[in-house]
Amino acid sequence: MARTRTQTGGIYATPGEMGGIVNANQLHGIDMSYLNYFDADAAWVSANSFSLIASEQEHCVSIVKHANPCGLAIDGDQSEAYLKALAGDPVSAFGGIVGFNSKVTGETAEAMLGTLFDVIVAPGFEHEALEIFRRRKRTRVIQVTPSSAPLLTVRNVTGGVLVQQPDEISESVTSWTVVSKKSPTDDQLRDMAFAWKACQLVHSNAIVFAKDFALQGMGAGQPNRAISVYLAGRSAGENAKGCVMASDAFFPFPDGIENAANAGAEAIVQPGGSVKDSEVIAAADRLGLVMLFTGTRHFYH
Repeated sequence: MARTRTQTGGIYATPGEMGGIVNANQLHGIDMSYLNYFDADAAWVSANSFSLIASEQEHCVSIVKHANPCGLAIDGDQSEAYLKALAGDPVSAFGGIVGFNSKVTGETAEAMLGTLFDVIVAPGFEHEALEIFRRRKRTRVIQVTPSSAPLLTVRNVTGGVLVQQPDEISESVTSWTVVSKKSPTDDQLRDMAFAWKACQLVHSNAIVFAKDFALQGMGAGQPNRAISVYLAGRSAGENAKGCVMASDAFFPFPDGIENAANAGAEAIVQPGGSVKDSEVIAAADRLGLVMLFTGTRHFYH
């Protein structure tokens, strides 16, 4: 039987900052671990990253496992947004972290009882929702106040630290370029905007399949982009048919495009910039796909 190795650790607040995961209020559950904080932050950030796409009345729900969203959806009804997020990968969701951009209702909490989650993080909880979550003694329920955006991202490396400005998506879909013979429909363009933002939240090489403002499958952390496409398509399964696909960086070869078409994707958004862009575009046209270039990439390590 494997033994648990104990590591000392701590969490520290930025001076003057009153919001964010560090300053969150735990309403229920056992103590938070290092990885709980890490994944809870990923869930909170991803659920609150779609303000340029979703209206103030729409709910965003993110389900995170190992810092990657395995479920992500936007809907006008919160419980429906949760169910759509869960449907993205119900197997991986088990033991995951759920993030909300709005106060959790009793109806949503009731819908969540069928799956075990380690942490639930939101800006607030209805009394009925809290009473439902308290049925699970170990599940951590965390209330978070929005924080200011970080000015810098910092990573430790041997001998020092790496510092850079945070990666942000600020460009509008109107700045994107249609490079295929086929143009996107309005519905495809909306889903492309969602998929492009979702792709930024997934570790590179990142591929996202999306449809109807919901993540259907994703491929993360693969050194080979074509393999990420294959994994995303396999994860989406039958739901891949009619999806749009987003890639966080360009395709160096047409094989990723062919994998996308084989899975059922009908439109692709990617940065472009490969020396073989012409071959990639030709593959999209041959396969009857829509393809848009954003002109920017979003590597996430």
